[in-house]
Amino acid sequence: LHETADGRRFLVMHGDEYDVVVRYARWLAFLGDRGYELALWSNFPLNFVRRRLGLGYLDTGAMYRALTLWAHRQGVPLTDQERVADLAATMPLRLRTDPAEPRVFLDEQDVSTAIRDTRISQAVSAAAINLAVRAELVRQQRRIIASGGVVAEGRDITTVVAPEAPVRILLTADQDARLARRAMEVHGSADAEALAATHDQVL
Repeated sequence: LHETADGRRFLVMHGDEYDVVVRYARWLAFLGDRGYELALWSNFPLNFVRRRLGLGYLDTGAMYRALTLWAHRQGVPLTDQERVADLAATMPLRLRTDPAEPRVFLDEQDVSTAIRDTRISQAVSAAAINLAVRAELVRQQRRIIASGGVVAEGRDITTVVAPEAPVRILLTADQDARLARRAMEVHGSADAEALAATHDQVL
């Protein structure tokens, strides 16, 4: 547990996330009980942690996926950065942050499964590198986080989205673990075919 000059605490855990979560669950719950805010960067299943802490759940990556899907449905190419940025600000996105059943809605249609489609997974990076899109979605993410009691998952959470969090936790995993986890998430399987289909999305 490291402390920066401005008093922020920064915890780095190494090893398989599942083992880490089980090993440190009580300590994480202790921090939560003491009122600390947690900003998690990882891309790993947070069900156990967030339920133990009694917090909501925000998957920031799902917002970029939702935008990618919305752009496809509106016929806007992701290469048109200005129009995609406009969509980011105006798309009818609603996120359910209930950790028991987090859901993503576009125009009140549940797209939680649709945004995990391989076509979306392969295209989402084009939306994520759009700086105007990132600025808009970070603004929306900060608004959600400001409501309190949220575990936020995604890249740049601890450095850009919520750098003011008193406790920032980073967990690492090797490439094989990340690949198998994403294959299970997207395809429901970690067999050879699913791993091959997921490879370019992770590595």
